[in-house]
Formats: sequence, C-alpha cells, structure tokens
Amino acid sequence: MRVLVIGGKGNLGSEYCKYLSNQGLTPIVFDVPSDIYAIRASDIKNFSPDFVINFAMIADLKRQHIHLDSEDYRVNVKGLENLLQVVSDSRLPLIQISTREVIGLRDFRKDPLKLFSGEHDLRRISENEPCFPLHSYGKTKLLAEYLCQGYEKGTVIRLNTPYTDNWGLGKGLISVLVKKSCLDGKVRLDNLGRAVRDPLHVSDLADLTLKIFEDGAYQQVLNAAGGEENIISLREICVAANPEVVIENGSENLDYGFIMDIQNAINLGWQPRVSVRSWLRSIKSC
Repeated sequence: MRVLVIGGKGNLGSEYCKYLSNQGLTPIVFDVPSDIYAIRASDIKNFSPDFVINFAMIADLKRQHIHLDSEDYRVNVKGLENLLQVVSDSRLPLIQISTREVIGLRDFRKDPLKLFSGEHDLRRISENEPCFPLHSYGKTKLLAEYLCQGYEKGTVIRLNTPYTDNWGLGKGLISVLVKKSCLDGKVRLDNLGRAVRDPLHVSDLADLTLKIFEDGAYQQVLNAAGGEENIISLREICVAANPEVVIENGSENLDYGFIMDIQNAINLGWQPRVSVRSWLRSIKSC
C-alpha cells in the first residue's frame, strides 16, 4: 500500500511515515519546499497512492480573526481546497488531520458550580460539540473540516493531544512537558497541573487511518484520542518524566482539561493500544 503524506516532514507526519514503513507500507512524503497549494493532478498520477493524508498546517494561535492574505489561510484553507480538487479527479480517499482547537476553550465540567476534583467531573466531548474556535488556527481548520466533509471520499480526524516517540523536539504538549521536566527541572502549569488530557500515540493514529481506508468510512468527522485508560493530568505527566520536577503554579482559570468521546472510531473496530503511562516509563531518562 502506498500512502501520500502531505506534510510528511513535520513532527507528527514524519513519525506517521516511520510507523507505516515499519509496517511494510510505503509512505510518499510531500512537504516543503514543495507547496500544498501547488500540488497538481500529474503529481498524484506519478505518486500513485492508495490514499492521501494531510498533516500540512500553519498554527496561528495569536491572531483572533482570519485574514485572507495570511499564510495560515493559504495553507489550511486554500491549500486543502487545491488538494481536494486534485484528489477528486482521481477519486482518491483523503484523510484530513484536524484539531480540538476547532471547538475552542471553555469550561467542560459537567457541573460548573461544582469544585473540580478530577476527570470524572468532565464531559466527554463528541464530534457534535458546538464549535467556537478562539483564534485563526482553529477557525481555518474548521473551514477545512467543512471542505473535506463535502468530498465523497473525505474524512476528518480531529485530534486531542497527539504525541510521538521523538519528545526531544519539544513539539506538542506532551513533548513540551516531558522536555521541560527533564531538562529544566521545573514547569509552570495553570491550576497546578490538575487539567487532564487523553493523549494519543502516533502509531494508534496511523492504525485508525488504515482502518478508515479499509472500511471506506468517509464523509464524517472522527474524534481520535487515547481513551479512558489514557486520561492523565498534566502534573502526572511531568512527575512521571522527572519525579524531582518542581511544579510552579501559573494562573487559576477554567481550563480543567479536555476528554474526547471516541466511540465512533471504536465502532469501526479500532482501539488505542499504546499506554501513555507505559510510554512515559519507557522514555524516562532524567
């Protein structure tokens, strides 16, 4: 099987490619200096993939509004629009990687009046959760979701806290926390790190993409996260990486965490296999 990986040189994309190769599959990387906005039907014909996955994105978390001449709009929206036109000519399946940032940040407690005590106080967020993105990144990625859903062989995977084995790069929340804990010996966390996540290892993401292709599960949005067994607080992540780490308190706010409902992905016959706690034990080196 041949998989065209748009953005295959990035942290998540490169580790995705590595996993495919280890499974005996053939990833074909399309990334800078090539441009998603410039990919053509002839490129697709030459690559001859079985399906396409798009990791390419620009994450502008600072600007609130979308600017039509901005780089993130060009890549996240116009780039995907171009990619959809190209793959539709060949009716190739396309998996669009999206983010929880399309939903926005708010209080996800079941009872906002109750003092937060842990994961059981949080709602599980389904694919039908109303989306109120706060910044240009979330807004452009949400537009991209709508575009992809309109393609007959397009599916969106919405990620929450993905991670790879290459934590030393400090890319993504898990890697940042591990790197700071190990190398700096101290981490500043809002709410003293009580907020929780449900991290997903890139190998489990790869398995889900293969399952989507095998089953032809198109024209939908699927949450992808580590599941109930992998719910973990930010504080526990840091302490697991370095038991001597100093946790400094940042602000007190309403970010108590985000946990996805992944039942729709599980219904496809997929299940997360990698334990984030086992992974933390395996990489502990500080």
